[in-house]
Amino acid sequence: ADLQADVRILLQDFSQRVSSALNLRAGLEIFCDGAARLFGADRVSVWLHDRQHREVVLDASSDPRSVAHAARISTEDHHHPGAHAMRTDRAQIYDRTPEPGIDDPVPDVAVGLKGRRRALGTLVFEGMRIEAGGEADVLARAEELGRQLSAAIENTQLLEQVLQSRRELENTFNSLADLVVVCDHHLQIVHANQAF
Repeated sequence: ADLQADVRILLQDFSQRVSSALNLRAGLEIFCDGAARLFGADRVSVWLHDRQHREVVLDASSDPRSVAHAARISTEDHHHPGAHAMRTDRAQIYDRTPEPGIDDPVPDVAVGLKGRRRALGTLVFEGMRIEAGGEADVLARAEELGRQLSAAIENTQLLEQVLQSRRELENTFNSLADLVVVCDHHLQIVHANQAF
């Protein structure tokens, strides 16, 4: 119950920051920091799907140094959790090769971020501390967080597209040399182009 409350607060904070600034990356970085603390992961990162280039791009991470390198992975790479998990329906545990001097493999958890119509990307938890027998619980929590983050990302992207379309429409409207006026049903002027 405490974890659910903390997740709810984390997502509310993410949504408020993104909606006030319309900066998805800054909101995702704050989200990654909070998720790393909540889940006890070494690092949490969000990989977003770039459909045009058929890649997943490291968009935000709880470790700012990793984003500075702006990693891009082909969506066809079946070995990278960021690309592979995007195509799966469930969260999965991946055993990462341990660093030198560490004997046990370090588990990573990857959750595909799914929108209503298409894949949005992947949420990756690196260096998870998973107790024996607790794998199913961790995966269920990660999936729930992924579902909620997916909805927030999709809503933000939709809002950005609507605002961009509105700006493009206004630019086209203002570029007309003719006088253009839009009135409401009471014949009150609600919009006019720059020529008017």
